[in-house]
Amino acid sequence: MKSKLTDLVEQVFSPAGILVTQMGMEYRFEQHRYALNVCSWLTADVDNPIAPPVALLEGETGIGKSLAYTLPLIMHLSLTAKRALISTYTVNLIHQLSHDLSFIETIMQQLSLPMISVSQRLGVTQYASPTSIDQLASELSNEVISNQLTEWAGKIRTSYGPHIYASWWHDNINLDFDGSGDVNFSLSDSSVEDDYHWYRHDCEQSQIAQLVLTSHAVTVLVSKGMSLLKAELKPFDYLIADEADQLGAVAESLSEHRMQPTRMIASLNQSNDEVKLPKKALKKATDALIDFQSFLDELGQTSFANKDHVIVDSMVSETKDLLAKKAKLLVATLNPLLVKVKESQKAAVMAEKLETFCASLMQMATHSENAPQKCIAWSKIHRRSSLAASNPFAGLSISRWINGISELQHPVRMLLTSGTLSISKKLGIERYNSLRIQLGIAQDQIGLHDRHSPNNYGSIKFVLADETTPNPFVGRDRESGATDDASYNDGWLNYVVDMLAYSMKSGRTLCLCPSYKEVAELADRVTGAADIGFHLPGRSLVDLINQLQRGDIKAIVSPSAWEGVSIRNADGSQLLECIFATRLPTSVPDGAVEAIFIAAYASRGYSPESAKAALHSKNRDIALRRFKQGLIGRGVRAIDDSIIALVADPRVGLNARYKLDGVIPERFFNDYSNADTFCSNTGETNITNHKKKNKEVLLWF
Repeated sequence: MKSKLTDLVEQVFSPAGILVTQMGMEYRFEQHRYALNVCSWLTADVDNPIAPPVALLEGETGIGKSLAYTLPLIMHLSLTAKRALISTYTVNLIHQLSHDLSFIETIMQQLSLPMISVSQRLGVTQYASPTSIDQLASELSNEVISNQLTEWAGKIRTSYGPHIYASWWHDNINLDFDGSGDVNFSLSDSSVEDDYHWYRHDCEQSQIAQLVLTSHAVTVLVSKGMSLLKAELKPFDYLIADEADQLGAVAESLSEHRMQPTRMIASLNQSNDEVKLPKKALKKATDALIDFQSFLDELGQTSFANKDHVIVDSMVSETKDLLAKKAKLLVATLNPLLVKVKESQKAAVMAEKLETFCASLMQMATHSENAPQKCIAWSKIHRRSSLAASNPFAGLSISRWINGISELQHPVRMLLTSGTLSISKKLGIERYNSLRIQLGIAQDQIGLHDRHSPNNYGSIKFVLADETTPNPFVGRDRESGATDDASYNDGWLNYVVDMLAYSMKSGRTLCLCPSYKEVAELADRVTGAADIGFHLPGRSLVDLINQLQRGDIKAIVSPSAWEGVSIRNADGSQLLECIFATRLPTSVPDGAVEAIFIAAYASRGYSPESAKAALHSKNRDIALRRFKQGLIGRGVRAIDDSIIALVADPRVGLNARYKLDGVIPERFFNDYSNADTFCSNTGETNITNHKKKNKEVLLWF
């Protein structure tokens, strides 16, 4: 079997293979090598059933990674009748993989292999509601767009395809609302039962298909025991996680809850329109929610008047016991409504929300090992209380796939891959220690690891901030990042505006900011902003991209385009000529989340200092990965792409705090070492010889 699959991979990916000779594609050495690595991973247990089950394959943009793992996997499944799961962080990648299936089927035919069955398993909100589409169509005065929407709704009701998903209209309907707000066509509690037809169809098909495409969220929830991917008929044998560096973050986000009790009242009333909840039970629950909210608010005014948050386990016994008692009573009043809501397909979203809320309440009332830490937080001004919970160790559940989730789902072989699987400069398996530990994978479970980077793919000219550039934040030195009370430095904002103007003279620009607040600050300072699309809340990024494609604007300033979006011309050719990162995309600290993180580490015997160091390391890695994905990945998307990469953060540079040796791809590091600097006084770039002041190669390990 191993030699058969290897032979098939060679027939497709070699210099004289099908991709080059029959499909007209270029030969990519690293794609070829990557595909052979996938082949080795798939067949490693043929001669040795106890072979280490995990492979770590890092593949930077440009090697053709998705085809190099999808095609060998499908060939192997066709030969063996085994079953596999491909998990991704972004739904866009799932749709891309689905789009590639017709291409793969053509290759399978040439290899005389039967094509396997493939299905998708996505969350309910990814599906379009034809009822919602018809409603909007009836309200629009534009007859052309109204007819397009009506046609789309009819198509959803009668046929299956990409059009059943809520995101489809972005690429197929010219729906321009002039910045009046994004439109949501997703299934919701208010959708009629027939609208769920294709969602139910995909759920059913995912139980029997040989290959299932799904999201990291579903993969994590299954690892925790939820039956979203039932294995009664046949369990999965392989799991490929693309964008695998996001698995831990997804697991942690799913463990995070922050809710105000009284906000559940509006949700229950909305569900009542569809489900017809018992009046007495609804009234009792409403009163209980108000009482619980008042109790938490009072704690914020009395016992914890000088705190923004408090860890529940740190409360005095009397207060903690009273909280537990009230939480149990509230759950008891909500449970009858939860049972009723879960009976209705139309209230699936509300059922999930209410179930999560009840679980959070029970965590307040009970203590169990490895459970999410519990916290009560109060808003600074109005002292409004909310329940908060998080588990920084949630990613450990991923290892259950390797060890077996249940009797129905036996252990699987797992491939973790990404363009940013690590940002360390360490060599060998130690390079991936951070990801391995985060996901609970033992070193002896890894049988294969490798890095794949194209030697010649795209070109970049770097322009960095001048050494005299002010720090982005007032009262912060160059070593400091943003804090929740930090204010932007006017001098730095003006510098960013000047650099943006220079960038736009050089070509069409994507300006990446870490927050909407920063976008708003820049919008207030830019003069003659008609050529710039500022991506503010309520404005569609897709509409701005369409304007850039049409030439209506010359630049987009956005906080949400660091990853998961490809901004190209309609024919796929390069559109952007400049990528401008204002500063490192560090997030504003959340005091409650940090307190929960430290408490969770303390519960496992770590010191507060160790917990703070781990939190800093985690936030740093997230920022640097986003920085790499934004500055490099948004600009270089094809072999002949050529961009200017600009950075206005004075903390970034060869002689600055963030040297980025582990972030800038090796093929671009010579260009980075010879970067230009931007001088705001002249509006020009001055070439500076950036020789390193010492032998320090990497700050971040």
